[in-house]
Amino acid sequence: MVRVLIALAVTASIASAEPRRLDVVGTACDVTALADQVVTLGGERFDAGAPAIAFVEVVAPFGARVSFDDGDGRVVGPRVIAAQSCDELVASIALVIAMTPASSPPRTPAPILDHDLAITRSVEIAPPPPIERWDAIVGGAGSLDTGGLGGRLAAGVRWRRGDRSLGAELRGDLPDDQTLAIGRIDVYRADLAITPCLHRGELAACGLATIGVWRGSGVGLVTERAVFAPIGALGVRVAWERAVTGRLALRAHIDADALATTTRFDVDAMPVWASPRVEATAGLSLLARFP
Repeated sequence: MVRVLIALAVTASIASAEPRRLDVVGTACDVTALADQVVTLGGERFDAGAPAIAFVEVVAPFGARVSFDDGDGRVVGPRVIAAQSCDELVASIALVIAMTPASSPPRTPAPILDHDLAITRSVEIAPPPPIERWDAIVGGAGSLDTGGLGGRLAAGVRWRRGDRSLGAELRGDLPDDQTLAIGRIDVYRADLAITPCLHRGELAACGLATIGVWRGSGVGLVTERAVFAPIGALGVRVAWERAVTGRLALRAHIDADALATTTRFDVDAMPVWASPRVEATAGLSLLARFP
């Protein structure tokens, strides 16, 4: 909670607004309309040569940190802003700038001369709630070594609140064909991965818990049958995520898994395929916010 004391004095005079310049970093949202919105809300026009600065750092997704430097070494902020879209973010930044004077108050509060004419009121302002949303995930991945399968398709859903998220992805590997002298073995894999993540800006560190099944089937053999074996794995993920529009984002990630179970398929008591103990994959996904 932030406690603000507002003093209203009958004899108070309104100070004229001092000019300041605008300094913006970050490209997650387009803020070209910010200056005009500040003026519309009653704030001053920005002056590129003013000593006072309104500094805005735009971060994804739909967040910003706003700080103020009065030009004499006194800094206010950062004020953290969270929104649901770029337009809402720009409007919120403009409101914060318009309501914050260019010059900071003196370090020692000035005394109120007439206590009978002064009214002091305590107001509690709650911080904005963390951003909460659902994302649909569609993507693919490929093996970084020769021990795993060549390609993987995935579809899932993710719930995110603030800097934490929890996702679930259904994944299926492209078939791994092992050609033999008298036929071949087709190996498929399907699994469910649970991914709790911690986000810092565009980067995320995640855990991976996977359960699934291997399916091996013989083609062209004297006896053709399908065999199933369980999969269990634990691992980690490092991801980079960048917003493309208000509802779409791209995510690149690298996964490393250690399989708790191993599987081997034999033909005539001879091993022809074995699952890896460690897997490393790199993938690219499209995230869509809904509804």
